[in-house]
Formats: sequence, C-alpha cells, structure tokens
Amino acid sequence: MKTNLLIVSHGSLASSLVATASLIFGEQQNVVAYGLEPGVQLDDFKEKIEAYIRERENENFLVLADLLFGSPFNSLIASMKQDNVYLVTGVNLPMVLEAAMQKDHLPFESLCDLAKEIGKTSITSKKDILSK
Repeated sequence: MKTNLLIVSHGSLASSLVATASLIFGEQQNVVAYGLEPGVQLDDFKEKIEAYIRERENENFLVLADLLFGSPFNSLIASMKQDNVYLVTGVNLPMVLEAAMQKDHLPFESLCDLAKEIGKTSITSKKDILSK
C-alpha cells in the first residue's frame, strides 16, 4: 500500500521543511505540506487535509506535526482514529528526510517507529558530540 507523508504546522514551517528536504534529496513523490497560515479558518485547513486523505482512502498516511495539541494536530484528531493514519509530533528536518526516503521501502508501522526514533536521536549538543 502506498504511503503518503503529510507535514502539518503553524505558518510556513511545513512547506519550508519540504522545500529544504527537496534541496537535499530532490523532490519526493507523495510528500505534501499543509501550513495553518494567519487568517485561514481552522475548519478550512482541516477540510483540505481531510479531502486529501479521503481521495486516497486506500493508502497510508504518516503525518508529522509541529506541536502536540496545536491547532494543526487537533484538526487531525478524527483522522487519527483510522488505522491508515499515524501522527508523530515534534517534526524536524531529519524526521522529514528519513521518512521521505524510507516511505516506499519500509512497512508502514516500521516507518512510523523510525520517524519517532529519528526525531529523538537527531537532537544532540556539542557536549554529546565531543564526548564520543
């Protein structure tokens, strides 16, 4: 089953992450960004994402969101009840890069676990690096 990668955020963070990932690895298929921009109604934002998911009801969706319980996250709560939709919060560039590169190669559950793990392990400090 095909896996789609959806990046959702406040403002332009989602589109910036996708654009930056494209600079590094080239444009990836089925990787889309949805940013809740100022002045956009939450219901309109939610409907846009839900329509994208409905149009591809037989596909999987790994959703990477910027903030737990933020408006973009909250707009997807109903969709999260579906078995083919998995959401990870705290999106960062390493998560996007790894998920985009692996989405067509790993089983869906493994991809979801990988996204969480990469999000955690990609955060480090100078002290951590120098102590290795």
